[in-house]
Amino acid sequence: MEVSVLVVEDKSEFAEEIAGIIAEEFPDARIVFAADRATAKEKLETDLYDLVSLDLKLPKEPASLDLDADYGLDVLNHLLKVSPGTPVVILTGSPSEKYIDDFLEKSERLDVWSCGTPMPTISFVKKDDLDKFGEKIVERLQALRGLTEVDNRAGADELDPYAARIIRILCRRIGALTFSCKQLGGGLSGSSIYQVHGFSENGTEREPIILKVGDREMTATEEKNYKLYIDQLPPEATPRFARVINFGAGNASGVAYSLASGHDDSAFDLAVGEGSPEDALKTLKGHIGRWSEGVPEKRVSIAEIRALMLDEQQLTALIAEYGLGDWDQFERRQVQCRWSPIHGDMHGMNILVDTAKSRPALIDYGDMTEGPAAFDWIVLELSLIFHANGPLRAAELPTLAQCEQWINLDAFIDGLPCEAFIRLVRGFASELAVSQQELAACAYAYVVRQLKYDDTDKDRAVAIIRGLRDFLAS
Repeated sequence: MEVSVLVVEDKSEFAEEIAGIIAEEFPDARIVFAADRATAKEKLETDLYDLVSLDLKLPKEPASLDLDADYGLDVLNHLLKVSPGTPVVILTGSPSEKYIDDFLEKSERLDVWSCGTPMPTISFVKKDDLDKFGEKIVERLQALRGLTEVDNRAGADELDPYAARIIRILCRRIGALTFSCKQLGGGLSGSSIYQVHGFSENGTEREPIILKVGDREMTATEEKNYKLYIDQLPPEATPRFARVINFGAGNASGVAYSLASGHDDSAFDLAVGEGSPEDALKTLKGHIGRWSEGVPEKRVSIAEIRALMLDEQQLTALIAEYGLGDWDQFERRQVQCRWSPIHGDMHGMNILVDTAKSRPALIDYGDMTEGPAAFDWIVLELSLIFHANGPLRAAELPTLAQCEQWINLDAFIDGLPCEAFIRLVRGFASELAVSQQELAACAYAYVVRQLKYDDTDKDRAVAIIRGLRDFLAS
């Protein structure tokens, strides 16, 4: 793991002294320099730093002679916005800024890198007390050292650097010194999901972890949805909430869930495997069936269901691009639904399975909302075709003619390698749906969204949409 330090200092002699202090503790550290406010803010926007040394009195931009402590404070405020929790040691020579000392020392005390010792994220030192400055720099670098000793068993990191940093912080928290991980995919919100296995010093495996990495808004949504919806389910239905990691990786954030051992397959593996998917999927049906128990029916427009996946502006652009005609009147049509909590993105990679014991676990709660009770099962079926890891994505079947007949299960399924899986999942959806119209509206909402992605099979998507439109308009 590379250690990166940003030194914001307009005087070259001080910048060299600071670099020497850092290099003595971490000879291989990457030290980046910025001599003015504009450059410092730009570098904070584009890179991940473990520590920032900041001179308050800075010029506004390169070649400017306008030195002012307000420019340094602006850099600090920007740091707190784009990389909250990143330790910063402020260096200044102005006696008029003594009042800042008490304020800064009362900043958050965080154990940013899980070193076991919380310390202020913001510290303040006078330029005439470089010994004290060096002590603060070294103290923070020593805390960081434990993070650099957490090794990826696969060798050099090919992970996103922000995800890699959060994984290492997570390993420190669970007492792991090495780890292995695999990416399970990304959510609709642009986040990434990993399955992480951590190992202690003697090689003992810690509890497996499902880790979702994104921004802080994602983390807050995950926590809220977990408490609102997932706590309703039996403990074995999902990983259990473990911890949130909000600091130590720039503006990235992570939410971790503990997972029972053995969940090494996905629902996609069930779809194409030699064994029957029935036991595992029936178990999942029983778990999430709690969401739809006793919920009332509701009359909604097709537009309301589509809005769960795609907003009006995006829809308008896609309709124009693919020549799908006037859809305003079509989307006004009403369908009867059973309205309940839904996962919102229950594709095959979001269902992990212990195949030997037929135990499923549902992951990724960032898109949970309320919608048609049948929606999740329709998403699972169609993700076989449209998800990046879907087993039918690159298959010859279904043909475009079959896609147009999606609502007619026997015509759609003819010759497909996942027939048993699809029949089972479509059956679950049909049990929850009030009518075939509800199934068609759910499928339309999911498939029309797929048109926005560059790597979607657009011909199949358009064929399914046209078939659904004909059915719903008849």
